[in-house]
Parts: sequence; structure tokens; C-alpha cells
Amino acid sequence: MSIREPATVLFGATGYLGSLAASTLLAEERCRLILPVRGGRSRDEVLGPIVAECEASGCRIGPADLDRVEVTELPPTAQIPQLAERFRDLGVSRIVHCAGSVHYFNRAKLRAGNVELTDAIVQLALRLDLERFYYLSTAFSCGYRSDPVPEQLHPDPESDPTDYTWSKREAETLLARSGVPFVIIRPSVVVGNSRDGRYSGKRYGIYQIWHAAERFLGTNYPPVIYTVATPNRLHVLHQDAFQAGFLACYRHLPAGRFVHLVSRDEGLPDLRDLYHLWLERVAPASVLRCYDTLEEVPLDEMDSQQRLWLEFTSVNHQIASHPWSFETPSLDELASQGLEITHATLQTLAVCQEHFLSNGPRAWESRRESRADRAKTRVRESPHPAGSSSNNGAMDVLPNEQVGVP
Repeated sequence: MSIREPATVLFGATGYLGSLAASTLLAEERCRLILPVRGGRSRDEVLGPIVAECEASGCRIGPADLDRVEVTELPPTAQIPQLAERFRDLGVSRIVHCAGSVHYFNRAKLRAGNVELTDAIVQLALRLDLERFYYLSTAFSCGYRSDPVPEQLHPDPESDPTDYTWSKREAETLLARSGVPFVIIRPSVVVGNSRDGRYSGKRYGIYQIWHAAERFLGTNYPPVIYTVATPNRLHVLHQDAFQAGFLACYRHLPAGRFVHLVSRDEGLPDLRDLYHLWLERVAPASVLRCYDTLEEVPLDEMDSQQRLWLEFTSVNHQIASHPWSFETPSLDELASQGLEITHATLQTLAVCQEHFLSNGPRAWESRRESRADRAKTRVRESPHPAGSSSNNGAMDVLPNEQVGVP
């Protein structure tokens, strides 16, 4: 890897948002990229999803681009500050910190993966002559509050949606008070691409709700669906909007900024809209009954599968039912400088839903049944006894053998 251009170190390149950030920098910037990773992953394993995302976005990545990328082993947390000498030699001028833990209810893992890891990377940054340190947090690091959330450090709230938001708030405070020239980026819940719906993240947020519906309700939806869903807006952000917003922050924002990277309120649907959209597609005959809290839901009128579905998605329902509102002066400033993003609407979420359904368990089962039916037809129409050889030398198979092909 040439060292003529400044280098950016990106932690967390194997995660969902980290890989999106890495693909954005690879496609749009000329900086050299250093990607420290754990788990003994090969260079090809790390770069494969990053390059795939670039190409899915219409950017061809050639050998010269890949020559700008170095994949290196990330040492144990306590040893991260010792990377300083090597990074100085490589001309590192920026750090992008996307790494962390998403074990929502395991406080020990969240402390280790979000707070202690961030502290180690900050100690590394203090030993470098950095132009900027970008930290990927969450718009919900404020915890539960009813007033518009400001772009500043947050005090401890009365309560948090999960321990994850607590750990992100702790990491933000640690970084902001360190003296490192920081930009803290707070995206809302990131969902698939607005144009084609592709999504490679884990099953969180609306994807957990959709997956749970497929898992617990399957193809046999009851006539009445009971759920917790208020008319409060569902704060989601398309991954292409995240990428554009991240790049604008990387290029234009001065140190000391907090950025709520969120979709415009006026276009966002609420959870009721999302459920109607889902049922129109998979169970148009079912009736949706929405309640403001779980305590109001008539559990005795629900079958066991519905109760399991409601229990499995209860945290998502609780978070989505809160009246979140985010101030966006930094995003507005970037928009005045030319940033354009696709804000989430019910129509753009329909694209993501269709992609999910086209690639989910329901679609796989449908394709499997279709292949099985075609195989049975081929066997019935074959002029040769099952198990004998046809004129072209191919072996006809027994019907149940073909049905077993995935």
C-alpha cells in the first residue's frame, strides 16, 4: 500500500454500518484505508462485502482502489494504544470508529465493547496528530425524553430503552471530554437501500418485526391481529442516506459537532402504517387492532403464536411507541451545502419490505414448493421408468428424491 496519501483508520469494518462507511470511503475518497479487524479474517473475507456494496451502488472497484486498503489484525483492547507508532509511520490523520457491541441487555459486554473499546481507541488517538475522530453513535443515546433531542452531550435520563443506549452515551461523553477533535454521528435505525431494498445488517428494528411475523405467524394469519402501535413516527434511515450523510460529515464538519443523521419527520410513517403495509401484502383479509401499551392488549383473545410474536417484538414496540423528536441543525447545514438524501417514507419502506419478502423464508418455501411441483411434473411426463436412463444419458430420479432438493 502506497503511503503518499493521508490514511484513515476505520474500526468496525466487518459490521453492517462499518462496512457501509468503508465502502463509501473506498468509492468516494482517495485516502488510504486501514481496517483493523479481529477473528483471524482474511483480506478477502473483509473486503468482499465492502466491494460488493460499492458495486451494488454502481461504483466499480479496481486493483488500484484495493491497493489503497490494508487489512490488519486488531489487538486486544488494552493493547490498541500501542498501535500509535505504526499509525504515525503510515500517516494516519483520521479515525472512524464504527466498532462496538449490540448485546442490548448484557451490560458487561456493552461496557467492554462500547465504553472500554472506545476508551482504548481514544487513548490511541491522543498519541496521534489527528485531524478528526468520527464516532458512530445512535440517535437514541439520549435515553427516553419527551422534548426535542439537542445535538450536544446528554445528561443521564430517567430511563433508557436498553443498556445499549446507556453504553453509547457513556462512550460519547468519554470521547467529547478527551480533547480529541471529534465528530459524533448519531443515525436513527438504519434500514435497507431506498432504491432496491438491499440490506445486509442483522435482524433489528423493523427487520426483527418482519422476521418474527414470518416465524410465528407464517402463512396462517388469524382473522384479527393484535399489536402495540401508536401514531408516533417511526424513526428510520435508509442505508444510502446514511452513506451520503456520513460522507458529508467526513468532508465538511468541523471538530466538536454532534450530528443527528435522521429522516425528516413529516414523511415518516408510524408503526400502524407499517403493519397495514405488511398485512396488505401477506394477509389482506386480516384486521389490525392497535393498542398504545402492552397492558391494553387482550391477551386472552390471542392464540399462542400471536402471543409469542408480541412478546418477541415487545422492546421494538416500546421504542417505536415513544414520541422521539430530534433537532437537526448540523444536517440542515450540510443540506445547505449540497447534501441530498432520500428520506424514509412509507413508499420507500415498501421497497425494503418487498426485498425482505422476496428473500425471506416465505419466498424460499414458495420457490422450494415450485421446484418440487415442477419435478413431479417432469417425472410424470417422462416416457421412461423412474430410475432408468433416458435417451440423452441422464438418469430420471424418483419423485421423493427430487422433492428433497433444497
